[in-house]
Amino acid sequence: MHGVRADSPRVGKSFAARYPRSMKSANGVLILILGILSLMMCGFFAGIPAWIMGNNSLREIDAGMADPGERGLVQAGRVCGIIGTCGAFVVIAIWILVFMVFGAVAVTQHPTMIK
Repeated sequence: MHGVRADSPRVGKSFAARYPRSMKSANGVLILILGILSLMMCGFFAGIPAWIMGNNSLREIDAGMADPGERGLVQAGRVCGIIGTCGAFVVIAIWILVFMVFGAVAVTQHPTMIK
């Protein structure tokens, strides 16, 4: 082997043996993807799961049961999920308001509709 000694940790050991993982994953990447999707197009359908999963993962990280290296991903995904969910509520409220205003205008413009 070129430049690698026989007693080197890279010789004869698998990746898992060299880097043991005793903690479970906090699903940081999944939570971040859901959070970003909630901002882009999915609103409630991705935002609420990102919010809930983010809260659960942060609890696990704080308890020492999950990988603390994923805290940043989990927090970013959770915040994106919160913003996406709140944004979806605002968009729905605006649509309801628009339909109510246009409905009221339509009724006042056509008196024959009131019976």
